[in-house]
Amino acid sequence: MDLPDTTCSYLFGLGYDLEQEGAEPAGYDTLRLFLENCPFWKEANGANSSVAAFTFINGAVSGWSAGGQGRWPDFLAFLKQVLYLNPDTSWYCQDVGDMITAMQYDESQKLSELQYLIQSGKCQEFSSAWQTLYNSASHWRHQYWLDSVFVKFDTMQPYGNYSWWVDSMVNKDTLANPYDSTIPSLWQDSLEILLGPQYANAVQPSSPITSQALLNARLLDNPMQDAIAVSFEMGRTALITMELQDILGREVPLTSAKYQLEQPGTHSARIPAPNLPPGTYYLRITTDTGDVITLKVVKQ
Repeated sequence: MDLPDTTCSYLFGLGYDLEQEGAEPAGYDTLRLFLENCPFWKEANGANSSVAAFTFINGAVSGWSAGGQGRWPDFLAFLKQVLYLNPDTSWYCQDVGDMITAMQYDESQKLSELQYLIQSGKCQEFSSAWQTLYNSASHWRHQYWLDSVFVKFDTMQPYGNYSWWVDSMVNKDTLANPYDSTIPSLWQDSLEILLGPQYANAVQPSSPITSQALLNARLLDNPMQDAIAVSFEMGRTALITMELQDILGREVPLTSAKYQLEQPGTHSARIPAPNLPPGTYYLRITTDTGDVITLKVVKQ
């Protein structure tokens, strides 16, 4: 049952404001409470309805990097639980759209959902978007397989007046590691809830959200000279990846290893870049648990 309209209006407005301000997880929690209790709410002037909250909660959970990778299965479980609180088609379509975001890098799971949505003809207004996402998921699923069967190593290659370390690849045995293009069924991916509310009992709560791995990061010298010096703090063990990009978003190859398993505590890294041309760059630090910190690097 819906809460009183005044309460729902308050929760909607509060959740929107918190999400816009990046105040997480408060925005995420508030919008969850709103969707659970106000599925039929409509603003008096008709400008907004409960369905609009799916866009904002998607932004809230995306911006909540401190929630770690565990926030995504939690979000997916929540979306399954509220899928049929409102029988309106727009509610269903916005909810399943958010599910695709919640699946993150599980391309097989995305393909399972998208194949069903395309074949069933549900959410016709999104059919073109579904097909685009399906094609993208297919591409990345194949790309991840390629990454698993090629061994990367760095070699020095000329680049104008400079030399850069670039990725080279050695093919492993593809017969021993064949590409599997099979798309799992909805039942195999625990997505049978898409078929109808009669499967609601199959929805299981997610695992508890884990603590953040990458707590903070800062540059030790900026502008830099011949190396990028960075300090970062880990809340738990995770695989760290460091990538440098120029202002156009193009990756700038680094001369040292980009991947390192780090334990909890404070760490530092020094990345040699003696031939880096003057300019502005961005050091993107990520973990395999979903944390992302981007630092602006200046080379004079």
